[in-house]
Amino acid sequence: MPGQPYPGQPYPGQPQYGQQFPPPGQPPYGAPGGYGQPPRPSGGSGGKIALIIGGVAVVLIAVGVGGYFAFSGGGSVMGGGYDDPRDVAQAWVDQDGDPEDLVCQADLDEVAQFEQDNPVQPTGMPSNMPKPETKLKSVDVPSGSDKGTFTMEMTMELLGDETTSTSTYDLVEEDGSWKVCGILDPDIEVDTPGF
Repeated sequence: MPGQPYPGQPYPGQPQYGQQFPPPGQPPYGAPGGYGQPPRPSGGSGGKIALIIGGVAVVLIAVGVGGYFAFSGGGSVMGGGYDDPRDVAQAWVDQDGDPEDLVCQADLDEVAQFEQDNPVQPTGMPSNMPKPETKLKSVDVPSGSDKGTFTMEMTMELLGDETTSTSTYDLVEEDGSWKVCGILDPDIEVDTPGF
């Protein structure tokens, strides 16, 4: 009979349900195959990058802030100080010296306040953490100035990848001696090759 639809087609004037097909010459809606978005690939390296950066941050905090606690056992409170900014920078990198001689008073006060607010003291680095290799990379103090910066480089292996970071600290001349300042907020850059 004319005007009757084929089986599965609506009568003229009735709305069509089900999958709509685009007009000829237009691509189908959605992803190829018409089934929405394709599944995300699994096994990406995003989690590994986060672990590496998180691990580096933990180590940097332990070296920077924990450096104070590592130094607290040695040296004389009446110690000398450093006449040369390069010497204090090297002592900081080598973790060799008394905090009173190495660190500016503002940072010592901040650490003391932290100790007062948090009576539980860190017990040191976990034994399974890799030991970083550190070296003094540069010292920048303009001639005749009482302020400057130094940069240390730290390299370590973390999750099978070697990671290098640089930390830049301030140097200040305080009471005739050079001191490291900004130990709680250094400028840090992390280089993770392959990512």
